[in-house]
Amino acid sequence: MNLVTRAEAKTYLNITSVTYDTLLDELISDCSGMIARLCRRDLAAADYEQVYDGSGRKSLILDNAPINEIYVLSDDLDKDNRQYDSTIDLDTIMVRGKSGIIELYNQTFGEGQRNIYVKYNAGFATIPGELKLVCKDLIAKKYTAIIERRAGISSKTVNGESVSFSSQDLNDDQRKVINEFKFRDELQGVDVVFGPGS
Repeated sequence: MNLVTRAEAKTYLNITSVTYDTLLDELISDCSGMIARLCRRDLAAADYEQVYDGSGRKSLILDNAPINEIYVLSDDLDKDNRQYDSTIDLDTIMVRGKSGIIELYNQTFGEGQRNIYVKYNAGFATIPGELKLVCKDLIAKKYTAIIERRAGISSKTVNGESVSFSSQDLNDDQRKVINEFKFRDELQGVDVVFGPGS
């Protein structure tokens, strides 16, 4: 999913004509995809059905975050990998939503291959403003390079004045923003979204 709309990009670039709409659509898609890859996650909220190998531990790291809701959690203790009929009471789990981690109370997930089934919703219902700004900045940079016919050019001389262009897509501030939203495969502090009694 795109992080910004065409209207948002056009407002940011102060464009009112429709001349470059197709180009903007491509840039929005490309820049949104690049940011999602750097963040190592799908950013927009969506439903997922996934299976995981059980490790015998009480926690499980899901592939997507932040976790918004768990619909079904099954540790298929009877090893019937087609049915996943050993559901876990959702009131007995703690969800560390930001980190994408599910923790069980007073029990562990069974060890096995593809024995854990999770149906859940994860991602941002509203894309954080910081990420949208990084995306708009990247779109503006690439759009300007193409319109000024300097894509792929590191420098040129205009009226005797030398102008240089950076090939680096992100500046340090933008990298810091990306790092804040980068999905990591480890516990990142206590960020409980819901658990027993909530």
